[in-house]
Amino acid sequence: MVKHQDQTYCIPDRTIMENLIFMQDVMDVCRAHGVNVGVVSLAQEKAFDRVDHSYLFSALRAYGIGEGFLAWVGLLYNGAQCMVKMGAGLSRPIPVQQGIRQGCPISGQLYSLAIEPLLCRLRSQLSGLSLPASCGLEHPPTLSAYADDVSIFVSSQRDVQCLQDTLSLYERACSARVNWAKSRALLLAQK
Repeated sequence: MVKHQDQTYCIPDRTIMENLIFMQDVMDVCRAHGVNVGVVSLAQEKAFDRVDHSYLFSALRAYGIGEGFLAWVGLLYNGAQCMVKMGAGLSRPIPVQQGIRQGCPISGQLYSLAIEPLLCRLRSQLSGLSLPASCGLEHPPTLSAYADDVSIFVSSQRDVQCLQDTLSLYERACSARVNWAKSRALLLAQK
């Protein structure tokens, strides 16, 4: 599976409701067991519009997506141009080198694959939510994602610093940008 189970966008029979129920469950367990954890809810600036095409194709290749499929996606994105209507005429063609077309039948899957490297790094770098063994989880959850709506669990200053460093790296790699004015952080419980 290319996309992790904590990402529910554009997966058959999965909806954002799963993310909401999961977050409610996490809050309930944290309150019941006095688990101290913060949740950072990220808001990205024009998430779909900012995905760099070179980055997207590099990510698809890294996942082992076949050349045949890449060729079809390339027909949609490589060499794309737009023109601006100016009065009665049009501008010169402008190369489009970033952005995933919203409304395109595969845009959701492409965006999910474009953000997965960020999510994968966060999963591997953050300590995650330490829940009691009675919760039955094999691995501590680190995040919940639905497209560009990403909630990340942080349980230490080290996690916060790692989150900042990882987001900075991701922004440089693919032209993404976090909108910190719209992002939120919440402390779920205190010991």
